[in-house]
Amino acid sequence: GEEQQQQPSRQTETGAESDTEPTSRIRGTRRLLTLAAPQVVYLYVGCITLLIRLPFSLSIPHFVSTTLGALSRGEFDHARREVLWLFIL
Repeated sequence: GEEQQQQPSRQTETGAESDTEPTSRIRGTRRLLTLAAPQVVYLYVGCITLLIRLPFSLSIPHFVSTTLGALSRGEFDHARREVLWLFIL
């Protein structure tokens, strides 16, 4: 009978929403980008700056570690070089 018929669900068997309707995360992202439209240039510049700067920020622990290792072994020239590289990058 009628009680056995199921209404089509928005979600698939895996729990993901169907492809015909955007997920709430996509809708929320679109709303956020709409609100931030006047500052879009600043957002792009900020993101590009972060992408360029990230590898250098991640390299700081390496240079600190190698500098401390060189100092503990008494290799002061090597430590000085590592500090120089740290300030160059």
